[in-house]
Amino acid sequence: MFFAFKLLFSLCTLRPDIISSHLNRASLIAGLLGKLTGIKSISHIHGLNLKDYYRFSDYLVAVSHAVKTHLTEQGARTDNLRVIANHIDKPALSHKKSPGNPLRIVITAKLHKNKGHLWALEAIASNISRLGSIKIDILGDGPERSTLEKYCNNSSLKEHVFFHGFVNDPEIFYDRIDIALLPSLGEGIPLSLLEAMRWGIPCIATNIGGIPEIVENDKNGLLIKLGDADALINAILKISASYERFSAAAIEHFRCINNYSRMIDEFENLLLQALRLKQ
Repeated sequence: MFFAFKLLFSLCTLRPDIISSHLNRASLIAGLLGKLTGIKSISHIHGLNLKDYYRFSDYLVAVSHAVKTHLTEQGARTDNLRVIANHIDKPALSHKKSPGNPLRIVITAKLHKNKGHLWALEAIASNISRLGSIKIDILGDGPERSTLEKYCNNSSLKEHVFFHGFVNDPEIFYDRIDIALLPSLGEGIPLSLLEAMRWGIPCIATNIGGIPEIVENDKNGLLIKLGDADALINAILKISASYERFSAAAIEHFRCINNYSRMIDEFENLLLQALRLKQ
């Protein structure tokens, strides 16, 4: 409630032409206050969220086609909904010829149940002997941290998993990483995988949400079924055995799909459209 009053005060004081919001509850409040003050609102939707959060928004920006489909299947309007995919303002680097020893896997995600850390760690723990020398770096923090740390400390993963907490710039790890893993239950479009790909890091991720818009199965990485332990282990082994092919494909795919300037142009065009309709 305090946020709503603070935002209303700012809108009345600053009188902006457009409100741009990103979080679901923030978008609900911003859209409602936009209607009350006559200010156009744009909501950016990063996940597979309920459409009701955006019922007052004038324009909706989905970060992936999967997010757009998720909204339209709930009955969301399509005339004010468009896809502007997230990109990063960084160049591709060189691919890697072989994985390290130990093999290093990174999971870069908030430590929340919907990110799927636990099922992936359980799968690896049950098959640790098949994977040889392995190290797993977990970047991120969240409400599941204590649960995950307790599980690792009481399993075969005790000497293999390292929790680094929130890392402001995860890419400082990436020159040492061999595989990026994202075992999520749902995703809009994960920038962590895009960031890994520019380093030539192959990705393993669940075939869900907007992930297939970044990861092409058996090209720059492998897509697996949520909760499929055997598929996860086999994916790690497959990428390790054909590492240079997957790494080179990761770089090439990053070059093909990442276009930061286009993202800026598309959003700028939306802003101009909103301003024209406001006049």
